[in-house]
Amino acid sequence: MLGSNRARSASRRVAVIGAGIAGVPAVFTRPAAAQSAGSKPIKIGFMVHRTGIGAVYGRWYERTTIAAVKLINKMGGIAGRPVELVTEDDGTDPKRGAEVVEKLAVQHKVDFMILDPIPMNHQFWYYQTGNKNPDFDRRLSLYKQFATPIGNVKDTRHKACQILAILPNKVDSFEELKTKFEDIKIIRATSPLDHESIWMEIFPKHISKGFGCQWLCNHLGVLQEESIVVGNDYNDIDLLEWGKHAFVVENAPKELKLKYQLTANVIDDGFAIAIEKVLSKDIISLTSRQARDQYL
Repeated sequence: MLGSNRARSASRRVAVIGAGIAGVPAVFTRPAAAQSAGSKPIKIGFMVHRTGIGAVYGRWYERTTIAAVKLINKMGGIAGRPVELVTEDDGTDPKRGAEVVEKLAVQHKVDFMILDPIPMNHQFWYYQTGNKNPDFDRRLSLYKQFATPIGNVKDTRHKACQILAILPNKVDSFEELKTKFEDIKIIRATSPLDHESIWMEIFPKHISKGFGCQWLCNHLGVLQEESIVVGNDYNDIDLLEWGKHAFVVENAPKELKLKYQLTANVIDDGFAIAIEKVLSKDIISLTSRQARDQYL
């Protein structure tokens, strides 16, 4: 998103920035003193989704965490002590994903796609009700070679990273449908294809951009109060609500521009301008600057 020398320069001066990015944060570690012989390990509990609707995410979380622990130990551990990971499967309900899919198709007659696990999420299974849905058809045509129709809606127990329902631009209908699902995360997004249709993105309850940024802050030892976040659509609301200094770009929906601080369009260096606005107030502490120098 940084398109100028000013943007690149400003990006070097920030502690932690959330820029509308979801998923597992990168892991950074600090060199530690060499582990002393016989040092007792620091045990860290890790609840992971090895089964159930969150398994597709859990697999990547676990791999990333294991890799991080190996790196930390290779670099000397924490204060000379090795880290030991203690994992437990939290047993998310394996039936839930199929129940959601059946509810969308049978009860609410919604067109949807079930995206394969990352990094193969360009592949998907899809279900069509037969109702007119130009935006759904457009996405289907773009990814036709990667799309597989669902023959029987009850046969939908596939590993997946998310469910995507494509709806007409009727906010009231979206909000009503959202109330039918209480134990999953539902995020509204504007279609990047026709810029009007509502994309209803369905994830496990714990998935959000704000959650990912909080994890990163905790890991780097950076205060949430010193975070800067930039969004451009409804699917950034979790991130914008989490961040201390929240901005939306000029081309964001009107409702968001009325609620959050405004910066320029991304092609006009909006990302860098937002950073400069915050830094000009001199609110970033020495601790976070040290974290920046160490990790960014």
